[in-house]
Amino acid sequence: MKKLLFTLLAIVATVITTQAQTSLVATLSHEGKTSAYYGAEALVNAAAAAENGDVITLSSGTFKGATIAKSITVRGAGMSVGDDGSLPTVISSNMTVSVNNITLEGLYVNAILYIDGYTNSNDMFIKCRFTYVATSGSGNAYNMRFIHCKIANGTQFYDNSSATFVNSIICKPNGSCLYNFLNCVILFTQGNNQGGYGVSPSAIVNSSLTNCFVYSVGTNGFPKSTTPAYNVGSKEVLWNNSTLASNAVVEDFTTLFKDFTGEYGDDVTFKLTATGAAYLGSDGTQVGIYGGSLPFDPTPTNPRITKAQVAGQSSANGKLSIELEVNGANH
Repeated sequence: MKKLLFTLLAIVATVITTQAQTSLVATLSHEGKTSAYYGAEALVNAAAAAENGDVITLSSGTFKGATIAKSITVRGAGMSVGDDGSLPTVISSNMTVSVNNITLEGLYVNAILYIDGYTNSNDMFIKCRFTYVATSGSGNAYNMRFIHCKIANGTQFYDNSSATFVNSIICKPNGSCLYNFLNCVILFTQGNNQGGYGVSPSAIVNSSLTNCFVYSVGTNGFPKSTTPAYNVGSKEVLWNNSTLASNAVVEDFTTLFKDFTGEYGDDVTFKLTATGAAYLGSDGTQVGIYGGSLPFDPTPTNPRITKAQVAGQSSANGKLSIELEVNGANH
């Protein structure tokens, strides 16, 4: 985690009101100009005003979901409580992304993310938590990328959609899609599944798995197209490609993790025990979300102001000294 400490000298042109300091805030950056929107519908209003290439930044707090219909970036304060005590940005209702090249980062989406399968490609989701992710309509969405994400209750993508998951936790992925899992934890459990699909590993029919943990309860079968890279499954996952020596089956899967007891939870870290860490991937690093070149870190990459000290009065020339501490992840 990077920590930047710097002093800004700025001419005071406006007064920040108490309402602005305490309200839910969404800022919209457009061609060097910034507009602010307040309240639970701040994201909805900012998204409606946005143009291609704009950036919306959300404060901590709970916002209503929006339809993102422009190729923009939406950044939140994080999907969990930060090590510094910072609070997450929560989206309380369904969201829809309906154009190409949208980026969402640092959001806890306590609802469904719909991806318009007729128009979408190259969307990126970074350090976000979703309840459920699905394509809307019957079209394919291509080249979706999920990096350091959590998906709690399943995915359902149409037909030949394609998605890459990097150092992420995915519950019950499903669909005849082109999936690429790299350093992931993939769970097929008996808990609730939002869409009623994907409760068996056999639901994945076109997948590439590299350096992943795959856990299943009461199911059998596994993707026939598994790649010959190091993947570890529970005893109930029957590897169809059993001749791949790099695949391993573990009798008691819970011995691999310090805090996993058999069901997904937002607070489960999936950090490895000594037993789990002994499984090395094809790149020589540990299997799972803390291995590879991008170890899991929920801290958003975009800088977040975590401390502000404002001078009691401006200087003789009308300038005000503001000391800010800005934290962000290294990746």
